[in-house]
Amino acid sequence: MIGKIALVLALVSGEQPYFKLPFPCGQVWSAGTYAAHWPNPHSLDMFHKTGPTDGQAVLAPATGILEYTGWWSGKSGWTVIIDHGGGWKTYFLHLREQSWIPQGQLVMQGQHVGHTGNSGSDNGRTYVPHLHYTVMRDGEGVQAVFSGEPTNPPATLASRNCGSSLDGDAIADLVVVHEDSVRGYPRMKGPGTVIGSHWGDPARTRFPDLDGDGDKEVVLLNDDGSGRVPQTGGTVPARIADPARMLFADLNGDRRDETVTVETNGELKFHFAGGATAVVGWGWFDPARVRFTDLNGDGRDDAVSLDPNGNVRAFFNVNGTYPGAGTIVATGRNDPSRVRFADTDGNGRDELIVFTSDGDAESYWNTGAGVFEEKPEIILEDHDPAITFLV
Repeated sequence: MIGKIALVLALVSGEQPYFKLPFPCGQVWSAGTYAAHWPNPHSLDMFHKTGPTDGQAVLAPATGILEYTGWWSGKSGWTVIIDHGGGWKTYFLHLREQSWIPQGQLVMQGQHVGHTGNSGSDNGRTYVPHLHYTVMRDGEGVQAVFSGEPTNPPATLASRNCGSSLDGDAIADLVVVHEDSVRGYPRMKGPGTVIGSHWGDPARTRFPDLDGDGDKEVVLLNDDGSGRVPQTGGTVPARIADPARMLFADLNGDRRDETVTVETNGELKFHFAGGATAVVGWGWFDPARVRFTDLNGDGRDDAVSLDPNGNVRAFFNVNGTYPGAGTIVATGRNDPSRVRFADTDGNGRDELIVFTSDGDAESYWNTGAGVFEEKPEIILEDHDPAITFLV
C-alpha cells in the first residue's frame, strides 16, 4: 500500500507524527495523571466522558508498525506498543484482550487495534476500566500531543481521529499525475516518490478510502464509469455511464467512502454496498461544481456547490442529508477547476485551497465549520491544477 512510503520517510526523518486521540471520531474523554505515573507524569489515564469506558475501541493515533501485543507485565496487563518510526512509540496498557493484529504488521492512523479494559493489577488491587496512554521519544516519556495541541492534564479531549490520506495519517498528501509517471509527496513535502505510471486522464482519477483503513486507494475510471484499483487489482462497479459524474464521499462517518453520482436530473445519489441507494440532494447538475469535504470535523462529508457567480456554498451533513439552501463560506471563486478542499493541518477540518493563475496553491485555514481565514498561506508553487491532487 502507498501508506508504507510515508512510514519509511518517517523512520528516517524522526519528525513527530501527527498523533490523534486514540478513540473514534467525536468521542469525548478525560485525561489525568499523577506524580508516580509510569514512566513519568506525562502518561495519561483516560476515561470516557459520555458513556462507559470499558470495551471502547482503541485506535492507532498515527501510522506505524505494531511492535508488541501481549501480556506485558502483571501491572500493565494486555498491552499494545506501536512503533511510529524516528524513535517515536505509543503504549496502550490495561486493554481488555490481546490485540488480534499480529506483531510486525503495519497499522494505519485510525485503525482499530484493541479495546479498553482493566487488565493487570497493582499489588492485588484491581483497576477500574481505563486506558493508560504513553508517548515515548527515544525511550523517554514525553508530553502527549493530539491534533497538534499539547495535553495538560487534567483535560477534556474530543477525538478528531476522523480523516485519511494516501499515507494513512490525517494530513493531506500531494499527488502529481504526469503522462508517464505519478509522484506522491507525503504531507506535500520532500522530493516525492514514484507511486504509479500511465494512469491515463487525470480527470478520471479518484482517491477514496474504500475499506475504511485510513489509507486512500486510487481508482481509475473507465469509459463506462467502472473503475480499477491498481494497488489491489480490484474493481469498482459502474454506477453511471459518464465517469465525470462519478464521485466518492463518506456520508455516514464510517470512514468508508461511498460512490456518489451526480445525475443528469440534478439528483445527488449515494450508492451503498449491497446495492442500496439514497438521494440526498437535488439541483446539482454540473459535477465540475460539486465537492465533498469535511468542513466541521465530524467525520462525515459535507457537500459544497461552486456557484456560477463565484459563491462557495456549503451544505452541512445532517444525519446523511444536505438540507436547506446552504451557507456561503467564500466568494469570488468563479473558476471551479482551481478550487480544492484538503486537511493541511490534520485537525479533521478541510481547508479551502485555491490555485492561482501562476500555479501557486493558496490555503485558507478552516477555523471551524467552514469559517476560513482571509489571509492565505502559500503551500505549493508552480503546480498545474489539472494534474495536481491534494489527497
